[in-house]
Amino acid sequence: MNTKFRIIFLFLSIVSLLSVILCYFFAENLNFENKILITAGTKNAGADAEKLEEINGKPGYTLTYEASAVASAQALNSRHQITLTGTNHFYRDVTRFPMLSGGFFTENAVNGGSKEIVLNKTAAFVIFGGIDVLGVELRINGRDYRIVGVMDDGGDANNVYIPVCHIADRPSSVLVITDSGGEAAYSYAENEFKQIGVTSSNFDFFNLGGLTYKTLENGHIAAGVLALAALALLAVFLFRSVAREFKKMKNLFGHYYFIEFLRKKPRTAAYLAALSAGFCVLTAVFARIVLYIAEILLGRYINYEALIKSTPDCFGGKAQALINAALWSDVSLALLSLSLILFVSALIRAVVRANPRINSNKP
Repeated sequence: MNTKFRIIFLFLSIVSLLSVILCYFFAENLNFENKILITAGTKNAGADAEKLEEINGKPGYTLTYEASAVASAQALNSRHQITLTGTNHFYRDVTRFPMLSGGFFTENAVNGGSKEIVLNKTAAFVIFGGIDVLGVELRINGRDYRIVGVMDDGGDANNVYIPVCHIADRPSSVLVITDSGGEAAYSYAENEFKQIGVTSSNFDFFNLGGLTYKTLENGHIAAGVLALAALALLAVFLFRSVAREFKKMKNLFGHYYFIEFLRKKPRTAAYLAALSAGFCVLTAVFARIVLYIAEILLGRYINYEALIKSTPDCFGGKAQALINAALWSDVSLALLSLSLILFVSALIRAVVRANPRINSNKP
């Protein structure tokens, strides 16, 4: 194997491994299975929170939303600019952001029964210097609110989560969990939201569950291609070994009949049989992996329009991170395909050069 061939194989392996790591990390850790993101497509678009709660009460749906506004907060004789995020009591259950202390506000707070808020980690440290703030009051726009929890939303801004009834803006981002995933659940959700005026003409719909599944599939493809490359190298080794043994057998058959050869050269015959069987098994495994990759690619529905859209800075930016991961996994697979073509062409040239009969074009 020459240096160029080794470099191609090394490049193929690195791209495959990076693709697998990238795809599996985002697919497994972003927690977007069976989730749909809906964002306002126009600047002034917004959903009615009360109508959203009507869908929230239907079987098979749990949703939360964000209505953001900039506000001023006062505590410990100092003022801070914060980002108010109006939402409901399902926010933490849907997003799965970890609570660092306390809990999220209750349904009673959402209905206006109490003034409770939740700070993100950044706001807690900037305003109070730590997360031990449960029960402390924070004055926002002239009103006092009691802190009931601190949450790690992964954001760098001073985010304060407040019941939506205390904020004037309409929700511009909605995150929905459905009981089942797939395109059927996605289409059904679209129809449900149409009934409350949330349509594709003024909102963008993102099937995050479908993107998660697609990204995970890209990881499977990358792992399969890496396995194909390893099997191809092993197959070339076995092919050369079988060719050498057949050449020896051809000389031996000049002196022995087949039965006599088996009796006098049992080890040679067994070795050749094992090599041939191994080569056949490798060929079968190789073909099965190729079929598996083909089944994924042929059975895939990809909404490329959703991939090129960008989501606003909502739900900790994780939805955009998933979309970016899906895009980059496709780029990785494109590089992987190019590397595989170079790898196969180099492999064929290596086999041809190693076989004088093929290289000289003799019958």
